[in-house]
Amino acid sequence: MANSIAILEEVFSYFARDPIGPLLNLDRVAEDSKNPIRVRINEQISLFDATTIAKIKEDQHFLFFYGTAEGADHDRNARLWALKQLLSENIPKARLRALTDSTEMMRPHPMSTQLLPRYNLIMIAWYHSTLFVSGQEPYCVARLDSRFSSRSNQQIPNTG
Repeated sequence: MANSIAILEEVFSYFARDPIGPLLNLDRVAEDSKNPIRVRINEQISLFDATTIAKIKEDQHFLFFYGTAEGADHDRNARLWALKQLLSENIPKARLRALTDSTEMMRPHPMSTQLLPRYNLIMIAWYHSTLFVSGQEPYCVARLDSRFSSRSNQQIPNTG
């Protein structure tokens, strides 16, 4: 319904990081005069056109929560509702993109190769070239100050 407008980066980032989420927290944040994101929320909700807001005011879910009253408060509630919908649709999509986009994803801390030396970890593949299967890195690590090492999830060739 309201997908045609761009979400302001500050608003999107604020609610994407919020563990409560926009459905339960947007109204409270929008009314909190001490919260600096309030100004950006007001800018964001002003971007919705009258047609979108008219459709929101006819939505059964909106009517259940806010009733059929008219006036500036009702219009503001409809605009906040439209923003809730927009954020609730786009935040999960962005999270899924971040999880599935392997080009920007690094290994979790402390297993990124830059941090291995800091935690006295080494790639077993650095010492056992047979662990390279089909040119892929096996991501096995061994702790230098321990006699234990993690096992590869890949079979080592010719070991039966």
